[in-house]
Amino acid sequence: MKKILVSILAVAALLCSCSKFDDSAIRDRIKALDARCEALSSKLNDNAKAISALVKLEGKTISGVYRTKDNDGWYILFSDGSNICIYNGEDGSVGQPGQPGQPGTPGDPGKPGGKGDDGVQPVLGVKEVNGIVYWTVNGELVLYNGAPVPVSGTGSVTPQFKIEGGKWLVSYNGGTSWEEIGPATVSGTASGITLEEQEDAFVFTLADGTKISVPKTAVFKLVVSEQEVEFAASSSVNVSYTLTGADETTKVVVSAQGVSAVLDAENAKVAITFPAEAVQGSYVLLRAIRNSDSAVVSQYITVKTPQAPAPDPSPIDGTYKVNSLKVLGCVGTGAFVEVKDKSWMWNSSMNNEYDNMLEITATMSGTNAVGKAKYSAGADGKFWDYVLVADKNKLETGAVDLSNNYGQLPHGESDITVNLADGTAKVGSVNAKAMVAGSYPYTIKEAYVDNVVLTVPEGCIAIAFQCSLYPNDKYTWDTTWSNTDFERFMLRPFVYVMIFQKQ
Repeated sequence: MKKILVSILAVAALLCSCSKFDDSAIRDRIKALDARCEALSSKLNDNAKAISALVKLEGKTISGVYRTKDNDGWYILFSDGSNICIYNGEDGSVGQPGQPGQPGTPGDPGKPGGKGDDGVQPVLGVKEVNGIVYWTVNGELVLYNGAPVPVSGTGSVTPQFKIEGGKWLVSYNGGTSWEEIGPATVSGTASGITLEEQEDAFVFTLADGTKISVPKTAVFKLVVSEQEVEFAASSSVNVSYTLTGADETTKVVVSAQGVSAVLDAENAKVAITFPAEAVQGSYVLLRAIRNSDSAVVSQYITVKTPQAPAPDPSPIDGTYKVNSLKVLGCVGTGAFVEVKDKSWMWNSSMNNEYDNMLEITATMSGTNAVGKAKYSAGADGKFWDYVLVADKNKLETGAVDLSNNYGQLPHGESDITVNLADGTAKVGSVNAKAMVAGSYPYTIKEAYVDNVVLTVPEGCIAIAFQCSLYPNDKYTWDTTWSNTDFERFMLRPFVYVMIFQKQ
């Protein structure tokens, strides 16, 4: 569509002979117009520089494209770090205004100024002639001193444009001299450059239709054919890889854990060899290092090993409550005796032990149940203090702390290991014997204890601790003590058993 220069009416309404002509509105419009002319010529010059740069790329690639702040063009970043800015033009607009009319005699309006000439905007382009790329304006080769102006090579020049006096001017010598092209518009699409992104390149289309294709910078990227491989005992598997963006300084290296990995760089693959037995956490790490810019890319190959089956819970797992506390004591004894049945031997704290709880969490490892045991106070929050009252101490040395025998099960949480084949156990640092429901005979020859049976009820487990005898050098034996509770609980206790009922 033909660009039309708008005539601006300078109308001064002279209502009386003393009225003055007010041209401030016209001056504001002219000032705004000047600013637009300057902006338009600036963008046209930027495009000229961009065209020159695109023609002179010489092997550069585009590493980034970003929109301008005003969304009217693009910043183009090249692989060598240089950049250009291109603009895609604006919608058509009005031409330069005509001169304002002179004010008439009082009472008569001034006449409007004449219509401005149709404006043009230089259409920048390039044309290759005999292997040399030259500038064109409006489709014609640019001539300076009678010769075409080259875009690149010997004698190359980037033209400069400006609007002055309503005319487009161009300089081919850095602004020393200017030539007129034609009347100016303040905007238009003719000088715009469009940009199209393709898979491997960006294509710039100049205002004259000339297309310049610039390849994208190849992304430095490493991709493996498989990110996870299945473990197969004593066998091998090949994983191929693709490397893009590499140069002559690029090296590929491989490392591994739990498997063997050998790099075949010539064929771009890695040979992975599995051992006879799987190692949890095995992997292969493939890395590419481009020394020219210190770029590093890597790929992690997981070795999927068979998951070890979850260990079976032990048959003694569970939460238990104290059911019975028994002592096997006295030389020649014939039975286990319940602690609470001899309540006169203890202070009242003995009853605290009978509501205490034992929680066992263990899994099987061979014949061993291995895990944790937590012995906690019951509802009263208290444990037995394991003290024999003073008036039952025949040695007349006062109350006696017997926790070394009856307080062997650690309070709180401890490690526990129980061999279910023979019953040997360890709770914390204390050796013990663990038993499930059944009957267990005890024989202690040196104490003349023969085949005394301990019964563990159904739904119960028992933990038995070997007791320490009271030191012989600390008392003189009195035959009246034989087979008494004093002998049983203080002087010669042999075994202390805690029986727990499963809850």
